[in-house]
Amino acid sequence: MKTYRAMLIDDHAGFRRFLHRCLAHYPFIEVVGEARSAEEAWAAIPRLLPDLLTVDIHLPGRNGFEFARKVRDRYPGIDVVFISFTGNQSFRKTAGEMSCPYLTKENLLEDLDPVLEALRNCLRLAGEDENCEDDKNQGTNNTVGDTVG
Repeated sequence: MKTYRAMLIDDHAGFRRFLHRCLAHYPFIEVVGEARSAEEAWAAIPRLLPDLLTVDIHLPGRNGFEFARKVRDRYPGIDVVFISFTGNQSFRKTAGEMSCPYLTKENLLEDLDPVLEALRNCLRLAGEDENCEDDKNQGTNNTVGDTVG
Protein backbone atom coordinates (compact mmCIF):
# COMPACT_ATOMS: atom_id res chain seq x y z
CA MET A 1 0.00 0.00 0.00
CA LYS A 2 1.33 3.46 -0.91
CA THR A 3 1.66 5.75 2.06
CA TYR A 4 1.81 9.48 2.62
CA ARG A 5 5.06 10.62 4.19
CA ALA A 6 3.86 13.33 6.57
CA MET A 7 5.70 16.19 8.22
CA LEU A 8 4.09 18.02 11.14
CA ILE A 9 4.81 21.75 11.38
CA ASP A 10 3.63 23.50 14.52
CA ASP A 11 5.45 25.57 17.14
CA HIS A 12 3.79 23.70 20.02
CA ALA A 13 5.57 20.42 20.78
CA GLY A 14 2.59 19.07 22.72
CA PHE A 15 0.28 19.52 19.74
CA ARG A 16 2.82 17.87 17.41
CA ARG A 17 2.94 14.85 19.77
CA PHE A 18 -0.86 14.71 19.89
CA LEU A 19 -1.17 14.91 16.10
CA HIS A 20 1.56 12.30 15.66
CA ARG A 21 -0.41 9.92 17.88
CA CYS A 22 -3.62 10.66 15.93
CA LEU A 23 -1.94 9.98 12.59
CA ALA A 24 -0.44 6.72 13.86
CA HIS A 25 -3.96 5.23 13.57
CA TYR A 26 -3.89 5.62 9.78
CA PRO A 27 -1.88 2.87 8.04
CA PHE A 28 -1.44 5.02 4.94
CA ILE A 29 0.28 7.84 6.89
CA GLU A 30 3.91 7.65 8.01
CA VAL A 31 5.13 10.63 10.04
CA VAL A 32 8.67 11.22 8.82
CA GLY A 33 9.44 14.44 10.66
CA GLU A 34 8.39 17.39 12.72
CA ALA A 35 9.38 21.06 12.77
CA ARG A 36 8.60 23.96 15.07
CA SER A 37 9.08 26.71 12.46
CA ALA A 38 8.82 27.29 8.73
CA GLU A 39 12.58 27.69 8.45
CA GLU A 40 13.23 24.41 10.26
CA ALA A 41 10.70 22.65 8.03
CA TRP A 42 12.11 24.19 4.83
CA ALA A 43 15.57 22.90 5.71
CA ALA A 44 14.23 19.38 6.42
CA ILE A 45 11.99 18.91 3.37
CA PRO A 46 14.79 17.94 0.91
CA ARG A 47 16.08 15.36 3.39
CA LEU A 48 12.72 13.92 4.51
CA LEU A 49 10.88 14.12 1.15
CA PRO A 50 7.37 14.39 2.64
CA ASP A 51 4.22 14.04 0.53
CA LEU A 52 2.04 15.77 3.11
CA LEU A 53 2.55 18.72 5.41
CA THR A 54 0.31 19.66 8.31
CA VAL A 55 0.94 23.37 8.76
CA ASP A 56 -0.07 25.64 11.61
CA ILE A 57 -1.17 29.07 10.39
CA HIS A 58 0.81 30.92 13.07
CA LEU A 59 4.47 29.93 12.87
CA PRO A 60 7.47 31.82 14.24
CA GLY A 61 9.02 34.04 11.58
CA ARG A 62 6.58 33.31 8.75
CA ASN A 63 2.90 32.51 8.59
CA GLY A 64 1.75 29.11 7.40
CA PHE A 65 0.18 30.44 4.20
CA GLU A 66 3.40 32.13 3.07
CA PHE A 67 5.33 28.98 3.89
CA ALA A 68 2.89 26.73 2.01
CA ARG A 69 3.09 28.96 -1.08
CA LYS A 70 6.87 28.73 -0.99
CA VAL A 71 6.71 24.95 -0.61
CA ARG A 72 4.24 24.55 -3.47
CA ASP A 73 6.36 26.73 -5.76
CA ARG A 74 9.39 24.54 -5.14
CA TYR A 75 7.68 21.17 -4.49
CA PRO A 76 4.30 21.17 -6.28
CA GLY A 77 3.60 17.51 -5.44
CA ILE A 78 3.44 18.08 -1.68
CA ASP A 79 -0.09 18.23 -0.22
CA VAL A 80 -0.79 20.71 2.58
CA VAL A 81 -3.38 20.56 5.36
CA PHE A 82 -3.66 23.74 7.42
CA ILE A 83 -4.42 23.42 11.12
CA SER A 84 -5.14 26.38 13.39
CA PHE A 85 -6.73 27.26 16.71
CA THR A 86 -9.00 29.77 15.04
CA GLY A 87 -11.92 29.24 12.71
CA ASN A 88 -11.26 32.66 11.14
CA GLN A 89 -13.26 33.00 7.90
CA SER A 90 -10.42 34.86 6.22
CA PHE A 91 -8.05 31.96 6.96
CA ARG A 92 -10.59 29.46 5.67
CA LYS A 93 -11.01 31.48 2.49
CA THR A 94 -7.25 31.67 1.91
CA ALA A 95 -6.89 27.91 2.44
CA GLY A 96 -9.77 27.31 0.04
CA GLU A 97 -8.16 29.53 -2.60
CA MET A 98 -5.03 27.40 -2.25
CA SER A 99 -7.12 24.17 -2.55
CA CYS A 100 -5.95 23.06 0.87
CA PRO A 101 -7.98 21.56 3.71
CA TYR A 102 -8.33 23.83 6.75
CA LEU A 103 -8.96 22.25 10.14
CA THR A 104 -9.34 23.83 13.54
CA LYS A 105 -7.56 22.27 16.47
CA GLU A 106 -10.82 22.37 18.40
CA ASN A 107 -12.57 20.11 15.85
CA LEU A 108 -9.55 18.13 14.76
CA LEU A 109 -10.75 14.73 15.94
CA GLU A 110 -14.06 15.07 14.08
CA ASP A 111 -12.64 16.60 10.91
CA LEU A 112 -9.33 14.81 10.45
CA ASP A 113 -10.76 11.46 9.37
CA PRO A 114 -12.74 12.72 6.33
CA VAL A 115 -9.77 14.78 5.13
CA LEU A 116 -7.33 11.89 5.40
CA GLU A 117 -9.77 9.50 3.74
CA ALA A 118 -10.06 11.93 0.81
CA LEU A 119 -6.27 12.04 0.59
CA ARG A 120 -6.14 8.24 0.70
CA ASN A 121 -8.56 8.12 -2.22
CA CYS A 122 -6.14 10.30 -4.13
CA LEU A 123 -3.33 7.86 -3.39
CA ARG A 124 -5.42 5.14 -5.00
CA LEU A 125 -6.24 7.30 -8.01
CA ALA A 126 -2.69 8.56 -8.49
CA GLY A 127 -1.70 5.32 -10.17
CA GLU A 128 -4.49 5.85 -12.69
CA ASP A 129 -3.36 9.39 -13.62
CA GLU A 130 -6.61 10.83 -12.32
CA ASN A 131 -6.87 14.38 -11.10
CA CYS A 132 -7.87 14.10 -7.48
CA GLU A 133 -8.09 17.77 -6.53
CA ASP A 134 -11.85 17.39 -6.15
CA ASP A 135 -11.38 14.38 -3.86
CA LYS A 136 -8.84 16.22 -1.70
CA ASN A 137 -11.26 19.08 -1.27
CA GLN A 138 -14.02 16.88 0.14
CA GLY A 139 -14.35 15.72 3.68
CA THR A 140 -15.55 18.34 6.11
CA ASN A 141 -17.68 21.41 6.14
CA ASN A 142 -14.95 23.22 8.03
CA THR A 143 -14.11 25.68 5.26
CA VAL A 144 -15.84 28.10 2.94
CA GLY A 145 -18.31 26.47 0.58
CA ASP A 146 -18.85 23.33 2.68
CA THR A 147 -15.69 21.72 1.30
CA VAL A 148 -12.25 21.33 2.70
CA GLY A 149 -10.66 23.00 -0.31
